[in-house]
Amino acid sequence: HNVSFVVERCRSTCAGFHKKGPKVWRSEQLLLTDTESEWIRQFYIQGAGHKENLWPYWKEPICALLRYWSMMEARTKQVLDFLRLAAEERCGVGTSDGNSDAPSRAERKLREKRKKAEKAIVDIMGRNDNSFQDACDALYEPMAELLEERAKMRSLW
Repeated sequence: HNVSFVVERCRSTCAGFHKKGPKVWRSEQLLLTDTESEWIRQFYIQGAGHKENLWPYWKEPICALLRYWSMMEARTKQVLDFLRLAAEERCGVGTSDGNSDAPSRAERKLREKRKKAEKAIVDIMGRNDNSFQDACDALYEPMAELLEERAKMRSLW
């Protein structure tokens, strides 16, 4: 693939961040890893002389890739926060702490986010015909594996 193709894939992926589901999240993570390891890292690993000589040509595509890489990293955090909130709701985190005081506005908002996230997970599991599979196997484990792979790759640099 050439850099224009990868930049277009990144643009298209970032435009679809409103979509949810294991296939979408996997695709986003694989593109993030590819963009980081095969393009951004490969450009900078060549050294300052390489950058100085080729920067006029590569400036626009590398800057675009860096912007999309940053957006995909932010999306990764968004997905992980979503999964965490759903797990917290499923496990009953923050539902009753034995405190008789009324919950603060921030706590009520957090409880609502947890409920909304759990409802979305139930919806995702239902529409993807994963009713035979639990959310851990279908959503959490695959995401963890992709993150572990990228962490290992980064540790080897």
